Amino acid sequence: MNGMRFFRLLASMALLVATVWATGTSIRLVNLPDMVRLADRVFLGVCLSVEAKPGASVSSSMVEYVFAVRQGIKGVNTGERVVFRQVGSGQVGVKGIAGLPTYGKGEEVLLFLHADSRLGLTSPVGLAQGVFRLEDMGDGKRGVLNGLHNRNLTYRMGPNSVPGGGISNEELRSLQEVRPVPIETFMSLVRRIDLFHDSKGRAPQ
Repeated sequence: MNGMRFFRLLASMALLVATVWATGTSIRLVNLPDMVRLADRVFLGVCLSVEAKPGASVSSSMVEYVFAVRQGIKGVNTGERVVFRQVGSGQVGVKGIAGLPTYGKGEEVLLFLHADSRLGLTSPVGLAQGVFRLEDMGDGKRGVLNGLHNRNLTYRMGPNSVPGGGISNEELRSLQEVRPVPIETFMSLVRRIDLFHDSKGRAPQ
């Protein structure tokens, strides 16, 4: 790892730690296989609406998002509409958790969402780790990049940890380059990892 890359990794880690300290939120780095496993819904979608909602108390608030699913990857189908609520995060006129990602109307993102809590609230897996914005890679190609610039994707992963896990050693090396991942490549990889987890969890016939 060169000096600049190491410095950027430290900066990303410092930002994550600052968010945890400021909010009291329990958060840890999650690699891509863990993100797939922990997510209840994974999809590429476009935000159709953003609306503030009252919370359970005067001091709390929520934001309701409606997304049109362009590519369903886990837990949702292409063409569906997904409606979910997050704790407020300081936008659209409500108070909430600093560092919790938000989405603007018309924005296209790839989301890894936890299952709804008993209060009907959710959040991205690993906060900024589970939200991938689209980046222009040139030549008409688009890639995805999360809030940690994809630096968490191979966290605690090495050549001995990936065989049979849905990721090849070549793909691992590519993810370790810390750059936008072509969107079709990324979605295909996530689907393959999900199939691997599903097959491991399936009871023998």
